[in-house]
Amino acid sequence: MSFRINYINEINAFLMEKRMEGDAQITLTIPEHEFKKTPEKFNYAIKSVYEKHLDSGIKMFHIILSLHNYFEIGWLIKNILDNSNKKIITEEMQTAYNIPAPICKKKKKKNGSRKKK
Repeated sequence: MSFRINYINEINAFLMEKRMEGDAQITLTIPEHEFKKTPEKFNYAIKSVYEKHLDSGIKMFHIILSLHNYFEIGWLIKNILDNSNKKIITEEMQTAYNIPAPICKKKKKKNGSRKKK
């Protein structure tokens, strides 16, 4: 018998919870342009779910992958995920698969100066 945690329901519960006066109540089903306005709350929600189930062997990348029906994962990582959660994913990927996670590559800054001939 397998046991499956419904991360989506738990994430939505955290997103609907008002943490303080004026806190937005959102769900995973709102449009992406609206969702982009509340990345801190989303990161709080997934971190809370992660910490709640840490003893059961949960991985942050499992939570992120469970959101594939709601978001394009690359968009979610690029536009919403904070550095703290990206760091967790990087460490998990290195430990589990002995490879660096591609989401954590640092972008090289382009040098604006050009050589004149």
